[in-house]
Amino acid sequence: SGCASAWPEDWLGSDSRALGIATLLATTGLLIWTKLPTALIIFAIGSVLAVVEIVDTGATLSLEWIAVPVVAPTGSEWLEGTLQGALPQIPLTTLNSVVSVCALSVDLFGEDRAASRASVAWSV
Repeated sequence: SGCASAWPEDWLGSDSRALGIATLLATTGLLIWTKLPTALIIFAIGSVLAVVEIVDTGATLSLEWIAVPVVAPTGSEWLEGTLQGALPQIPLTTLNSVVSVCALSVDLFGEDRAASRASVAWSV
C-alpha cells in the first residue's frame, strides 16, 4: 500500500531506516572529524549487529563451500570476446596511462621539467 513506509517497524530495529540514517551520519562524522578507518569501523559494527540479530532470532549460521562451475569458452567465444571486449579497451587504457604518467611527472618534477603528453604518448 502507499502508506506502508510510514509504519514504525520500517523505521526501528536492527534492519531499519533509522539505523541506516544513523550509519550515514556516523560515517560522515568520522570522515570529516577524524582520521580513523571509517569503513573498517562501520564493517565491524555491522558484523556485531548481524551476529546479535542471528542470536536473537535463533537462526543457525552454517558456512559451506559454494560450487562454482568452470566454463571453458570455445574458440569463437574467445574471438568474440577479444574483438568486442579487449580490443576496444586498448585506446582507453593507453590514454589513461598517458594521463597518469603526465600527472605523476608534474608531481615529481614540477611543471617546468614535466614530461610532455606527446613524448609520453609516443613512448607508450
